[in-house]
Order: sequence, then C-alpha cells, then structure tokens
Amino acid sequence: MRKQAGGDGGLAIHVLAENAYPGWEATIDGQSAEVLTAYTSIRAVCVPSGEHIVEWRFNPRIYWLGVALTLSALILVGIALSRLRKARSLTGAPPQA
Repeated sequence: MRKQAGGDGGLAIHVLAENAYPGWEATIDGQSAEVLTAYTSIRAVCVPSGEHIVEWRFNPRIYWLGVALTLSALILVGIALSRLRKARSLTGAPPQA
C-alpha cells in the first residue's frame, strides 16, 4: 500500500483497523519496520515523511509449529506402520483387508 506522510520532516502513524494478532510483520520501502499496537488492539506502524510503500505480511510462529508437529506425527505413523508390516511378515500373520 502506498502511503503519503506529512511533509514537515516528522513521522506519521499508519493505523489499520485490523486486529494486532502476533505474527504481523511490516516493511517500509523494503526495510523491516516495528509493528505497533494502537488503541490497545489494532495494527500500526510509524512512517517517515514523504511517499513510501508499506507492506504487511502475516507470518505467525504458531503456524510453523503446527507444520512441524504435523510432519513429525506423519513420520512417526509411517515408522509405526512400517514396523507393524515387518512384524506381521516375520510372524506369518495373514494380512488384513
């Protein structure tokens, strides 16, 4: 989003009326910027005077934790199934359909 801030050399606060959930990242002209919380619950970022491009990206850590746990669980299930098949083939038990 393109933002025009005041021309007096000061800062402007760019406020978005969306919840400030953990995981939001902001850049101003490609440079990382500190994400602030305005009015106790919405996102904001300080923008220097002049015309700038402000980009927001949602990258929550909990999402990546969920991906890691899911992949770990799938690997463990694969190992368990592999061992179960191997044990059945060694004991001569008939395969179940």
